[in-house]
Amino acid sequence: MRIKDIASPEDFANMAWLCALGARVCYTKKTLEELLQESKITNKQETKEFLLRLCSYKHFSVFSHAFTYKKLEKEKAIYLAAKYFKTYWNEETPDIIGFSLRHYLEDLTEEERDKAIEEILTLNKDSMIPNIVDSNDNVTLVYISREYYGYAVFYLENISRVMTHQLVRHTFLNFSQRSQRYVLQFPKKKDVPRQDMMIIPPTIKNNQQALDIFLKATKQSEETYIDLVNMGIPAEDARFILPHGQKTNIVVSGPIPHLMDFISKRIEKGAQWEIRDTAIKMKELLDRN
Repeated sequence: MRIKDIASPEDFANMAWLCALGARVCYTKKTLEELLQESKITNKQETKEFLLRLCSYKHFSVFSHAFTYKKLEKEKAIYLAAKYFKTYWNEETPDIIGFSLRHYLEDLTEEERDKAIEEILTLNKDSMIPNIVDSNDNVTLVYISREYYGYAVFYLENISRVMTHQLVRHTFLNFSQRSQRYVLQFPKKKDVPRQDMMIIPPTIKNNQQALDIFLKATKQSEETYIDLVNMGIPAEDARFILPHGQKTNIVVSGPIPHLMDFISKRIEKGAQWEIRDTAIKMKELLDRN
């Protein structure tokens, strides 16, 4: 038995835009508001072509942001949970299995995938223009379902790569992060203002001597990056010199029990300040939605 034997396009109606959003955040500097107005997300035909292109590149990870649950015979649910990584199963409800659009599409042939994506978009019952659920400063809850154990998708904006290095350790969640390979971080001219591209820790920001040292090192790193790119070095290689404190955006999704596991670990006082702040905001959004 495989996921394709129990799943169908109907299970993912109205969710295709979440996958398109996950993909687009990787390749653009646009804000969330700008992304949600892109035709790759709001136009069925363009969304279809975009998602099919992602399939052809084998970029299946973005399809993890669409997730559903099925009630099966207990033995079948246990078998599928054991067979597929990142399904969701709980012994309290042994006949329920949660799985993503990624699980479904990877089980299909290329021809079957094309047909499935077309049918998912055809079945879309709502407007293709998505509405966000709620926001809390730089943390946005873009989607939530309370079916069975629930599933939620967050958009985190202007956080550091120091923070995301910690975040991705929570491997049962799904991530789509802005690419340093495809999104040029800085203008090619050194005299163009490049302010507000870094997260600066409060302990440094509130100490002028430390701040001067920090900004000097950051400027040198940024200008070295620009020099390398202008020499013809690929951005994917030039980025090796960039600091971890650079701002980035990321889509994070998962079954609500897994999200709450992340939150419970990262709201502790011993957690690093930036990821703790993010976890607190995510908890507040889940609590009120």
